[in-house]
Amino acid sequence: MIKDAARRQQDAEPRHEDFYAIATASGHVLEALFAMNANVGAQLARYGEGRRPRTDVDGRGPAEVLDTAMSHSATLHATLTQAARAARNLAEECARLGILPEPEPAED
Repeated sequence: MIKDAARRQQDAEPRHEDFYAIATASGHVLEALFAMNANVGAQLARYGEGRRPRTDVDGRGPAEVLDTAMSHSATLHATLTQAARAARNLAEECARLGILPEPEPAED
């Protein structure tokens, strides 16, 4: 859905409300990804509580796999934080743009 909307806008006439909405939506998508990553991180942090985790990955134990997953989650967190900041800045700059009205034709 989002991808289709972005494709339709690629060749569209640039209109302030469109690109401002897209920039704002980009920030919302990043916020949703941030929340999902936080949820996964919280679940990973307590995954082994009261259970005996196992892994079937290349000889690494569950603790190592969980540590690696948490590291990736931390990297994603930092990246999404930076991307969300850039998306907010983009939307703010887009909000500052406007088109001046055409000048009135000079009367002879």
